[in-house]
Amino acid sequence: MAGIGVMGAFAIGEHFYLRKSSKDVATGSMMYKTINTIKLVYNVLIAANLGFAALGAVWPCYDHEYRNQEGLGGLDVTNYLFAIQSNLYQKWRKLTPDRKKLAIDYLFNLKLWDTATFFNGWDIVEFKENKGKFAGSKDDGFCPDTVTVSGNVYYAEEVNYILWGMINRLAYDDNIRVSDTCRISTLGIVTSYRTVFYPSRWARGSNTARMAWSCAGWDAGGAGTIIFPDYCRLPKATPNNQPYLGILRYYIGDQGEYGIGGAMDNGGSKTI
Repeated sequence: MAGIGVMGAFAIGEHFYLRKSSKDVATGSMMYKTINTIKLVYNVLIAANLGFAALGAVWPCYDHEYRNQEGLGGLDVTNYLFAIQSNLYQKWRKLTPDRKKLAIDYLFNLKLWDTATFFNGWDIVEFKENKGKFAGSKDDGFCPDTVTVSGNVYYAEEVNYILWGMINRLAYDDNIRVSDTCRISTLGIVTSYRTVFYPSRWARGSNTARMAWSCAGWDAGGAGTIIFPDYCRLPKATPNNQPYLGILRYYIGDQGEYGIGGAMDNGGSKTI
């Protein structure tokens, strides 16, 4: 509820500023400063996630109730993760410094007049929105909403966070918003963000595992070795040896001209 109240205050303030700034320069300037001050306070609160990250680092993944899930895991998407890493790195290297910064700003800045931008700053789309295409229902012997990665089964929504880690590492290496994109902040924001905005909808899996996948992505960056967090696997689920061959899409920052995105097909071997 607190998060909703803060968001509402921002939305009202932005609306007031956008209206007044065109008619009254003084009032518009005052509102602009006030809004930016509130945003600064908000960013400080979100950045204060050392405790969240430390807690997640020592909290055992296996204690989470979902680790007892059984059944055949979702299709194997291992090659897609390598393909996303390579595709993202290539696209990142071609961007100008200003375009890189703009894309990262879309990840962190509050743009409440555009809720799609604020709430959907990044995702491997199918892992979040179309999880059912990888595994069937429990009644059919599957472990729902999962994928297989390198011989282990994980919740798709957890694996999704590898992208969050990768893009933060690329930005950090290029000295972009380093207080936000450093490793500890990348991990802590996962828990602080979800605690504020999704207190009653934690979805499948644990935040500890989301942080583990973020860590895997951050440590690998654009060209490093991806070390999959097998300690966050579903130990009672059976890996699926059948590869996923459909389309897998990702985007970062914005789904339009200011973001970064791509799509892979045919087991990750074809960029479309």
